[in-house]
Amino acid sequence: MDNAFVVVDFANGVRGALDLSMFAEGGRFEQEITVVGDKAKLETTFPGNSVFVGRRHEPGVDEVDAPTPADVPYPEFHGGSSYLEHLRFIECLRTGSPAEVTVDDGLWSVVMGAAAHRSIDEGRAVHIAEYELGL
Repeated sequence: MDNAFVVVDFANGVRGALDLSMFAEGGRFEQEITVVGDKAKLETTFPGNSVFVGRRHEPGVDEVDAPTPADVPYPEFHGGSSYLEHLRFIECLRTGSPAEVTVDDGLWSVVMGAAAHRSIDEGRAVHIAEYELGL
């Protein structure tokens, strides 16, 4: 799938949205990420080294520096994040500390993607309960 707009409504009332287009080159940024909450709106871009914070009912937007480490090899592969994720995973293996992302996290991400595909294919809202997870 090369484009989609997916809305996810969580049981706790939180709503998430993904606007994906794999053929939208030519913009200023490869990725734009926005989080809107009841207290603030956060925005960042890739590439980019800042997070912009706009607090509700307050004028102006603050820019928070969030630099990418200069020593990251292979920055062209997801901005080096894949490399950094591998380093952290190797450290967990060496020290026995828990992984930052669990098998359950991975399972839920696959289920959400499958549900989005089903929703698009069938033209209806899909409930996660439709999937037997055996958890």
